[in-house]
Amino acid sequence: MILIQLTRASVDFHTTRVLREVSWELRRGEHWAILGGNGAGKSTLLRLILGELWPAAEDGGERRYGFGGALTASVIGARKRMALVSGEQHLRYARNEDWRLDVAAVVLSGLFDNSLALARPTPAQEKQVAKTLAALGIADLATRDFRSLSQGELRKTLIARALIRKPDVLLLDEVTVGLDAAARRDMLALLERAAAGGTHLVMTTHRVEDMPRAINRTLTLREGRVVDSGITRVRSGRTRAAHAAAFARFHPNGNRETAPYLVRLTGATVARGEPGGARHAIALRDVTWRVNRGEHWMILGPNGSGKSSLLKLILGELWPAEGGAIHRFGAERPSNVWEVKRRIGWVAHELQVRYSADWTARRVIASGFTSSIGWTDAVTPAQAAIVEDVIDRCGLRPLAGRSLQRMSFGQARRALIARALVTKPELLALDEPFDGLDGHARAEMTALLEGVAADGAGLILISHHEADTLPCITHRLWLRGGRVARQEHRVSA
Repeated sequence: MILIQLTRASVDFHTTRVLREVSWELRRGEHWAILGGNGAGKSTLLRLILGELWPAAEDGGERRYGFGGALTASVIGARKRMALVSGEQHLRYARNEDWRLDVAAVVLSGLFDNSLALARPTPAQEKQVAKTLAALGIADLATRDFRSLSQGELRKTLIARALIRKPDVLLLDEVTVGLDAAARRDMLALLERAAAGGTHLVMTTHRVEDMPRAINRTLTLREGRVVDSGITRVRSGRTRAAHAAAFARFHPNGNRETAPYLVRLTGATVARGEPGGARHAIALRDVTWRVNRGEHWMILGPNGSGKSSLLKLILGELWPAEGGAIHRFGAERPSNVWEVKRRIGWVAHELQVRYSADWTARRVIASGFTSSIGWTDAVTPAQAAIVEDVIDRCGLRPLAGRSLQRMSFGQARRALIARALVTKPELLALDEPFDGLDGHARAEMTALLEGVAADGAGLILISHHEADTLPCITHRLWLRGGRVARQEHRVSA
C-alpha cells in the first residue's frame, strides 16, 4: 500500500529550483534514510512530503497521499497522519522569548499541529501528555523550562511532541545532531520502538552510524535530484574503532606549567540561573585547567557535563564564583570583555539560534568585527577586503549573497566560522562545529580548521564524535558532572 507518492516533483524557492523531478514512494513497512550533501535538498524534500511546501506551479509534477486507501492530491487529512522533528522547530521555540513553555506544554502543542496549544488541555489530553512523556522516559522533565534542557532532552521532547498524535509517518531532520554517544543510543532505541509500533520513519542524516536498525531504504539527493535509490542492509554502525588508541594518559611536566598560556582556570566553579530559582544549577565545579600557546584541545563528555559552560566561561559570558579565577593571554589582570571577544572567536549552535534576522552571509561575517548580532557598523574598505578574503578561504563565494535563513544547517555553520575568523583570533572556540555537515563538508571544515591552527591560533573543539578529532589536536579534556574527569596528551605519530 502506497502512503505517499511523488511523481517528477519539483520545488521552487523564489526563482531557484531546489528540487528537480523527484520520483519516490513510501509504502507500508518501509523506513527511509534521505542522504546527500549540504544543500542537496534533503530538508526541502521532508517539507514537501509533509505538505509545508507545494510542487512548483510550472512543471512541478505530482504529490499524492494514500493514507485513506485511494491516492489523492489533497494534503487535508494527510497532515494529521504525519509529524516532523527538525532543528528549525528547536530554533522556533528557542528564539521566542515570550513563549515561557515547560516541556508538557511543548508536547501538548503536538496535538494541535501548532507551535502552541490552541486551548486549555482537557483532562484526557493532560493524561495523554503524561503517558507520552512516561513512554519516552522523560516524565521527570514535564515542568522543566524547554530552554533549560540539554540537547538530548530537547530532541526527546520534540520527538514526544511528534509522537503524541501517533502519526503513521515520522519525518526526522538530523535528529541526532548535538547528542553525545549515550544520548544517541537512547534516541536510536526510541526510534526503533516507534518503528516497531507501526510508525514509518523518513529521516535525513549524514552519518550511517546514526541510522536506526529499522531503516531499510535509502534515497540519495545531489543538487535537488535523485541520484540513487534502493534497498539497504546497512545497520547502525556503532562498532567504529575507538580513536582513543591514538592518545596516551597526560602527565604534565614542569615546563608546561610555566609556558605562555591562552587561558588558565584555577578552582573555577560556575553556577547557572538565579540562586534559589528553579533553573539554578552548578555547571562547573572546581575546574583547574590551562591552554598554552601552540596547544589544540578537544573537549569531551556527555550532554550536561559542562562543556558549553566551559566555553562561555572562557568567553567572559560566565564568571567563576568567589575563590576561583580565570586569566587569559598571560595577563594576571581581568581581561576587558571586548578585548576577549576580539581575541577569541566562538561558534556554537546557540549563536546560530540568535541570528533570526534575514541577513546575507556577507553581512553576518562582517558582524564579527563588532561581535554583534543584529547590528554592525559600516565596514571600512580594509575590513571589506578581509570579509571577501575570508569568504574565499571558507569556500562561501557562491553563498555570499544568500540569506542565512535560506541556507542548510551546515552552510550556515560555515558562515559563522567565517564570522569568527575576521578578527584573526588567537583562540578559536568551537561547539560541535561538524554537526549538520556531510562527509565532504566535514573534510572541507577539517582542512579549514587545520589551516587556522597552522596560522598560529589555538583551537578548543567540543564534539560528541571522537571521529571528529582533527590531526592538529594535541590534548583532550573529559568533563563529567561539571568536573574534570581526566586529561590526555596526544601521542606523536
